[in-house]
Amino acid sequence: MLDAARQAPEKLETARLLLRRFRPGDLDDLEVICRDPGVERYMGNRVPYGREGTVRLMGWFMGHWQLRGYGVYALERREDGVLAGYCGLIWPERNIYEGPDEQFPELTWTISPAFRGFGYAGEAARAVLNMAFADLALPAVLCLAEQENFASLRVAEKLGAERVRALENKGHANFLMRFRPGLLPDPFA
Repeated sequence: MLDAARQAPEKLETARLLLRRFRPGDLDDLEVICRDPGVERYMGNRVPYGREGTVRLMGWFMGHWQLRGYGVYALERREDGVLAGYCGLIWPERNIYEGPDEQFPELTWTISPAFRGFGYAGEAARAVLNMAFADLALPAVLCLAEQENFASLRVAEKLGAERVRALENKGHANFLMRFRPGLLPDPFA
């Protein structure tokens, strides 16, 4: 669990991305991302969110900052300010995790279809994981990925995630994965 005195920074920067808290003005751009069937394919409910669902999702993201001291960042491309997706930490409010080794925040990310294949997911996830271990002093971070979501599995494994176990979530086969400090591979090695 997070030490109450620790808070995630409101923004992170990478070579190509500004990771910042969501603002109300991001709603339209987030809705475009959330309406894409390719995005929704691996997000639990299997149907595009639409406006109402996007408002709830953004509220959930923003609320995490108040409740948990961390949350989900909007991924803004530094070159043009365009919203490329999101990435951050959430507390999974579900009963699929077992035991003390599975009581950690979960890393989540989604990249807009227009920006897939450019390495933004890995770049953002690495920044969030580095922050989680350095600034929040978390001993581990979890990740839940559907077994058929090969792109997300590849990103997680490139960042050093270990597969903990297979589990079912909302009727779909998933892998629970875990990141630990010191296991993030050097991207330049």
